[in-house]
Amino acid sequence: MSSGLARNRIQFLYMHHLFEDGKTSFRKLLARLSVDHQFISYSEAVDRVIQGKIDKPYIAISVDDGLKDSLTAADLMNEFGISACFFTCASMVGETDPVRIRKFCAQKLNMPPTEFLSWGDLGTLLKAGHEIGSHTMTHPNLAKLSVQEVETEISGSFEVFTRELGQVKHFAWPYGHFSDFNQSGVRVVFQSGFKSCASAERGCHVAQASDGESSLCIRRDNTVVKWPVDHLLYLMARNSQAASSATNQWPQPWSDQPNN
Repeated sequence: MSSGLARNRIQFLYMHHLFEDGKTSFRKLLARLSVDHQFISYSEAVDRVIQGKIDKPYIAISVDDGLKDSLTAADLMNEFGISACFFTCASMVGETDPVRIRKFCAQKLNMPPTEFLSWGDLGTLLKAGHEIGSHTMTHPNLAKLSVQEVETEISGSFEVFTRELGQVKHFAWPYGHFSDFNQSGVRVVFQSGFKSCASAERGCHVAQASDGESSLCIRRDNTVVKWPVDHLLYLMARNSQAASSATNQWPQPWSDQPNN
């Protein structure tokens, strides 16, 4: 194992979908990562960064968008005793209208029409030990919305998931780059009641988040299951070698207002 992969750290990996032709590759990936990493729940990973309890190489997995094939990913992770956080768009849970699904997938996800999770599916995931997080109400680019629209997307999703599921702790903003969000949105996330806020910027965490929950910007690495495993290991090792206490921080300077 390279020195980068051996470094004590919290590595957040995320994916968007797992179609049938990717199941074998995903199982092989989980088996390989299990050799020299310990998988932990998303909440434990967040807590360990906040508390500075980073005493070995840890991995936490999340899945974005709330597609029906999340159930397939969950089944495979269950084989390895792995729990994940499924970041879901509240307005699409249980959606069956083919016109709305086709429009949402084309405009927001840039993919063909795909079935979405139902509330019953989310309950199944929770019973299996997984977590449900918010990916907003409708998957917009939050940097392009007004303050009121940002509050509706973030706070509204918190209220929906709390009402339907009992609680929701974690938030990941759509598209995931710093250009797709801003500091005003971060404040709304924590004021709404979320305990963490995640990007899709590459990186990992090796030091304590010194100022607590709201100071932590979670870095997550996109994972495509059909990539060669060595490619992902290379990216993870590079993240590890570059990580420092600054990896936990929000970018500075950063826009403090929505774009309109």
